[in-house]
Amino acid sequence: MVKEEQREQKELVIIPLSQDNTGTKFTADILYNNYSVGIFQLDINTFPPTSLEFGAPYNTQYEYTLIFDKKDDTCDENLNIALGSVQTNGFFKISGGISIVNDLGLPLGTYKNIGVSPEGLRYNLELINSDDGGKILLKRICQMMNN
Repeated sequence: MVKEEQREQKELVIIPLSQDNTGTKFTADILYNNYSVGIFQLDINTFPPTSLEFGAPYNTQYEYTLIFDKKDDTCDENLNIALGSVQTNGFFKISGGISIVNDLGLPLGTYKNIGVSPEGLRYNLELINSDDGGKILLKRICQMMNN
């Protein structure tokens, strides 16, 4: 059973392409097995601290969407990844100190979320943001019932 679960999890590599002038919107290429399979879009919204004290925490909201290339309306069983898109969001808090970010504009670390496709499918998403770059571990957790 564990081998089956590992096989269903996909590792997507995130290659940054561009960011807007404000540094809050990022676009990246999604690679799966060294093939481009879509676009990663990330929006970051920082809320400044209410206190003017040195080192006061910054609360930051992030939202990202994985938009997969869709060549036709059939499911590609070979890739076993979501067709269309998967969207998720979350918050993180920076409590003083130095925040180290890479080309994705997020502090280094692991961001675990549940993502949802427009069809209602749910996915475990684990965005791993490191000095070496970004990657997402994607695994479907809910499947639509066929009538």
